[in-house]
Amino acid sequence: MQNSPKFFGSNNIYLVLLMALAVALSGIIGKSFYSKGEPREALVSQSMINSGDWILPSRYGDEFATKPPFSHWIAASFSRITGEHSELEARLPSLVLSLLSLAFLFSFIKKYSNSDLAGLSCILLITSIEWHRASITARVDMTLSAMTIISLFSLFTWEKNNFRKYPFWALVGITGAILSKGPIGLILPAGIIGAHYLLERRKLSEILIRCSTVFLPALALSSLWYFAAYNRGGELFLQTFMLENFSRFQGTMELGEDPHNHSAFYLYGTILLGMMPWTLVVAPAFLSNIFKNLNRDKISILKPQQLWNRFIALGSLDRFTLISIIFYLIFFSIPSSKRSVYLLPIYPFLAYFTARFSLSIISKEFKSLSFISNALIGLLLIFGMIIFTPILSWISLPADLLSTKANLEFSFYKNAIVSGIEELDGSLLPLGVLIALALGLAFRNRKIYDPSQITRAAFLMGIGLIIANTTVIKGITDKLSAKSWGSRLVNSIDTKIPAYTFKERNYGLNYYMNGKLRVAESITSVEIPSYIFVKNDKYDEFKESTKHLEVIEIESSPNPIERTKSSYGLYKIATPTIEIQ
Repeated sequence: MQNSPKFFGSNNIYLVLLMALAVALSGIIGKSFYSKGEPREALVSQSMINSGDWILPSRYGDEFATKPPFSHWIAASFSRITGEHSELEARLPSLVLSLLSLAFLFSFIKKYSNSDLAGLSCILLITSIEWHRASITARVDMTLSAMTIISLFSLFTWEKNNFRKYPFWALVGITGAILSKGPIGLILPAGIIGAHYLLERRKLSEILIRCSTVFLPALALSSLWYFAAYNRGGELFLQTFMLENFSRFQGTMELGEDPHNHSAFYLYGTILLGMMPWTLVVAPAFLSNIFKNLNRDKISILKPQQLWNRFIALGSLDRFTLISIIFYLIFFSIPSSKRSVYLLPIYPFLAYFTARFSLSIISKEFKSLSFISNALIGLLLIFGMIIFTPILSWISLPADLLSTKANLEFSFYKNAIVSGIEELDGSLLPLGVLIALALGLAFRNRKIYDPSQITRAAFLMGIGLIIANTTVIKGITDKLSAKSWGSRLVNSIDTKIPAYTFKERNYGLNYYMNGKLRVAESITSVEIPSYIFVKNDKYDEFKESTKHLEVIEIESSPNPIERTKSSYGLYKIATPTIEIQ
């Protein structure tokens, strides 16, 4: 490729994976759980280790997981190796499978295009916001995405090789995808591959026969767990399966069951945000090129036949990439439930197109890349000032500029970041070296239209993510986590006495309490004596419902948990003071 970037040595997959590992580890090591989603999944693998139940383990009292267990099996296996279950083991499946996806992406694009484009695609994917976020969280989304990507690449190659050699990786991928998030792991790959094979002029009968040799065994293998789980969970498991896989898709979930109800435009907007900062590099030039090409070739978007002819004329790789993107966009535009991570499997394809287009716009002297590079340089300078000077401590806002609530939140986050930086101690020197290296790299040979600028900008973004993860984000998560409180309490309270949370589930607290908590939907359902955690906004209700009981206040949470305004009190319910009617 004429304008391929040579700066980062993008023909070396090991350098790409090393960069990915460094960026991802910065967001995993030492970061506590502070939200609902991560500990909710981590509790499942924790329960597998504690109970030995790898089929349908509970995660909060009698509540079992709502997602299939493939990701949890991997996390629990890592825990078996390390001898403990921590945030690291819970997040390792996402990290490892992200790296595996990158290796497959590099190999795939290198085989059907060239190594420079393959390396650049991987680098842009690593440093895109959505992929990075999914790579460092203890969720099932990266597992589903990796399995889907592996199966699609394998099935594409299988057809290119005229169906020689059985596509073992496709079987592994489809089976893993079904065991990660249900039938969607089979339905979308089957639709994409079926459409691709048809456009490659394969006969329908041949497609059905070939695909059945992969999809049917994958379905049979994954069904072993579903049958075992149904045998264990019965109708409750079946209801959960139907709710998660069909009611959510059909939009028939009851009000409050689906917190992700959005329009299709929201979903499309998440792509623009998820591919940041590279969206800002290619979007303006992409729109400009679209209109120029339509006018030059006299193509009308109102004439579908013209668009179809252009689509058919594309190369096999480009057409397959577009099919994958279109299928996902159409499919997830239908259900009312929409989340950015639903589109995670198409991010490698988006990175491929972004890489190709980035190189083409550089040669045509678009200045958006220079703008992004300058913005990243400015961001690194700000990080340097925050880390190595007390400037953040000096910042204060006028009392009348924001509401009282907003001022308190600003002070909380500012103090959290300052505290996080102070706790770094010996890590400040390596961060300083990183910033100096990045800035030296940025100002070296700063030709606006030099093709290596795109790789240089990606390197700056990677360093920016490392610094943000180890300072700003870690400082905030530590101050909103239940880790210090829960880890201390689990070793200090009487383990023979049951413990509850009052009318809610706090998955983070339960994780650090080693999964010992249950939910008290009413006070009459709790054993006596018992411990009970009460959120501050539920205290009045708790006080009213326990007025006939002896309640001993033990202590309050030392910091907010999950949100700046959310705190908890720990109480012990002793014997009744009056007879319960």
